[in-house]
Amino acid sequence: MELVLPYLEAEGFKYGLLQNYSFDQKDFLNATFLEMPEDLGSGKLILFNKKNFHFFRGKWDFGEKTIFHSPHKVGDNGLMDFRISTDGKISSNFINGEKEFEHDTTNVDGMRIFVPKSLFSKDNGLLKEKLENAERNYLSAR
Repeated sequence: MELVLPYLEAEGFKYGLLQNYSFDQKDFLNATFLEMPEDLGSGKLILFNKKNFHFFRGKWDFGEKTIFHSPHKVGDNGLMDFRISTDGKISSNFINGEKEFEHDTTNVDGMRIFVPKSLFSKDNGLLKEKLENAERNYLSAR
């Protein structure tokens, strides 16, 4: 299966799940809860959106191999992406210099965070090094 959604726009992402993949929606305070329909698999995510910052926490398992694609290019909308999984893996298409968003999203338990790249000054690779160190430290502490 292929999941195609606008990754860097929280509202577009939400409406894509609702309209194209029949997710159910429940709003609560500043968050939106989205639940996967049973015919696709099982899982939920909670989406928080505030101005130019958004993130979602999700845990799901599609019933078949599922690849995520976005029409957005990495760095569009002035946003940096971070993917953090419960097993300690931290990654970023932006920091890794990738051009496209394409991920295996069959089984996910983690968080996706989108922040303005203007929050980070040019770091000449320091941020990438810090992410790699954070992941190594997390995995070595287990």
